Parts: sequence; C-alpha cells; structure tokens
Amino acid sequence: MDKLKVKLLIIALLFTTANDIIARDNLKQKDVRAFFFDAVVFDSEEPGKARVDVYTIVPAKSLRFVKSGNIYGARYDMNIAVFNDDGSIVDSKHIKGGMKLDSYDKSQGGNAEFDYSQTIFELPVGTYKIKCEMSDLSAGKDYSRSRTISVLDFDVYDLSMSGILIVSSIEKKNDRYVITPHPNDNIGDLESGFFAFFEVYNRMQAENIEIKYQILNTDDMIIQEGESKPFNLEKGVNREFVRIENTNKLKMGAYTLQLTAYRRSDTLNPDSLIAAAVARRSIKVIRTVGLMVMNDLEKAIKQLRYVAYSDDIDFIEEAADIDEKQSRFESFWKKLDPSPGTEKNEAFEQFYSRIEYANNSFKAYTEGWMTDKGMVFVIFGKPLQSERYSGYGDGRTYEKWIYQQNREFIFVDNTGFGDFRLARPMTVTEKYKYQP
Repeated sequence: MDKLKVKLLIIALLFTTANDIIARDNLKQKDVRAFFFDAVVFDSEEPGKARVDVYTIVPAKSLRFVKSGNIYGARYDMNIAVFNDDGSIVDSKHIKGGMKLDSYDKSQGGNAEFDYSQTIFELPVGTYKIKCEMSDLSAGKDYSRSRTISVLDFDVYDLSMSGILIVSSIEKKNDRYVITPHPNDNIGDLESGFFAFFEVYNRMQAENIEIKYQILNTDDMIIQEGESKPFNLEKGVNREFVRIENTNKLKMGAYTLQLTAYRRSDTLNPDSLIAAAVARRSIKVIRTVGLMVMNDLEKAIKQLRYVAYSDDIDFIEEAADIDEKQSRFESFWKKLDPSPGTEKNEAFEQFYSRIEYANNSFKAYTEGWMTDKGMVFVIFGKPLQSERYSGYGDGRTYEKWIYQQNREFIFVDNTGFGDFRLARPMTVTEKYKYQP
C-alpha cells in the first residue's frame, strides 16, 4: 500500500495505546457530556521522548450561551496540566475557547456544533497523569477530567505502532484521503462499522507486513476479528487504516480494540507470521437516543411513566436482555420524534432535560422527578406563572403554578421542610407531549 497523504479535516478525540501505552478515564459520570478529553502518544522527533497530543472537544449543548443581537455566544477556559508520579507538575497550558452561533437551535446542539483544541506536550519515557479542567464562564460551572498514560520510547523498536484513531468515514479526493474522525470512544452508534487509523514507524528497510484487528472483552477473550490485511511499509512514518465491520452485533459494554502487525518469520516457512508490534485502545458500546447517552437505562425506563402507558413500559421491561431492552426503548422514542429525518430527537431531549431539572430543583423525600412538583413539571413544563403564599390560619406555605387554559396546580408544604405536595390529591391523566 502506498504511503497515504492524509489530512485530518476535523480534530479528533483519541483513546489509544501504542505498544503497552494505557489510558484510564476518571471522569465522574454526572459530567460525562460536559466535554470530551483525550491524550494520545505518537512518535517524536526528539530522541528519548514521545509527542503527547491532548485533544479537547466541547459540545455547544454543554455550554450556556448568551444572546447579543442576533448572535449567541459562549466562552470557556481550559487548563491542561501534566503531573508525574510524585504529583509534581511537569508542564501546563491554558486555552481560551468559545463559540459564536447564529441561532438558538445551534446553541442547543441542533447541528452538533462543537469547539475543539489540540495541545502538544513533548514528554520523556514515564507515567503521567493529565488533568483537564474546563470552566463554563457564562454558567459559572467547572468540570474536570483526568487520564493516566504510560509513555514508551519508540526509538528502541525497529517496528512500532502509534495509537488508534476511530474514523467514521474515509473518502479519497484527488490525491489525498479525507478523514472524518469519531470524537468519542463510544462506537455504539456506528452501526455500519468504522475505520481504525494509525501510524506505523519503520526504522529498517522497506518491507511487507500484515495487520489484523481483534475486539476483546474485559476477560481478553476474542469477540470479533478480521482477516490479515497486507501493507507495504516504507522506511519512516507510514499512515494506514483498516476497516472494522459488524459492530452492530456487539452487545453493550466495554471492549479493547487491538491491532497486531505481523512479519514473515523466515524463508524456511514463508507462511509463518510473527507478531512484531501491537496497538490497543479501549472502546465501548453504549447506544444513544437523540444524541444523548442513557447512563442508567433501568431508571430511564421507570421515568417513562410520565410519557408512556403501562403496556408500553411492560413491553420494554419484558425484553430478553439489555440490548433488546435498549432497542425497544429506542423504538418507543422514535415514534415520538418530531423530526425523524434528523439524528436529534427533540422530544427525548426535552423530556429527560425536564427530568434532570426536576432532580436538581425539587428533591425532597425522594428524587425530584418522583415528587409532585417533579411530576407536574415533567408533564407540563415550566408554568407561565407561579406564586407562593401563606395559608390563612394554618401556618402552612402554599405554591400555585398556573398554565395555559386556566389550568393550575396548588402545592402545600405540610411539614415546613419544603416537601410540597399537591394540595388536592388528584390523578394527572395527561402524558408528556413535545412542546416546541
């Protein structure tokens, strides 16, 4: 295969290994959608060092935008620090980022807008912790992610491989390949498969090798593998890719993608192959709905009580396994999607955004979405008007929510601890409906 002239049109998130380079993500689950962060090790031109590329991607949906005229703007700060084993800082860099968009829909992630950065560190052999902190300046919120990487010296190997870049598509245009990286280690939505893009460093003469991919489970058992693919290596840096297919057959969970480069053993047995270099990276399969990841499917199904009927919920819960349950859950929401021709499902996002708001705002004796206020908010949304007042002679606090068509709900705090219940027990027969 000829050496490729590759241009990365989109800065990618990499979650990769080179030889035995490892990476671990220590992000708290609640911050999983705030921003994406990765650290990737490549060969460096400096002897005894490796080039560590740190990539960050901040989705528009995770930032708070402020409107000025016809423009929606958001700003954030990104601090990236590299620590060695004893906790001392090796290097650090600061990034000022932001976005200016021309519509409210785009600011809410309608076009999957994002802002990215690429920061390069030159590091000697060793183990490092890379910590990335992002501050949403408009919202006043801070998020932090960290990753531990081990860096080897590429110079000691006559043949070695870089980390693996997941690529959703590769197109040849004129004399170059146009690559569209997949900015996430989750391959759950790449049902038609993906490409693994990587570099091979050859310090000997030109030669032919073969590369095979394998997908391993958490017990290092082979779940899926492809056939060996031949490559014609030149001396120096070679950029290559292999196609990984049938990923829609993988069950949800964590996996390892492994690429192994083989050489012919000797002239006595030309068909015998010897492993010469290995690259590994973590991948996972989490299927999403409406571009959103469900961290707890079982709870998400229980929360359907405000939008689905008991027969719908029973059908989902009676699925044979977690993958079938996810499939039925997705099918339910696809029926409610107001824009089925797009990847985004506005009804799904609005519903679970209300769940999240209820959890943050109405928590009392139970989770916010299960309170009376949470129930009304999830089904009907934000009231047009609300007012709080004291009862006449009973010392209790009341709160009235007013909606269109003179619909109103009255809540009362019987205990004085903010535990508001519907003043007149009632059955809300309506279900959630998408409100543009």
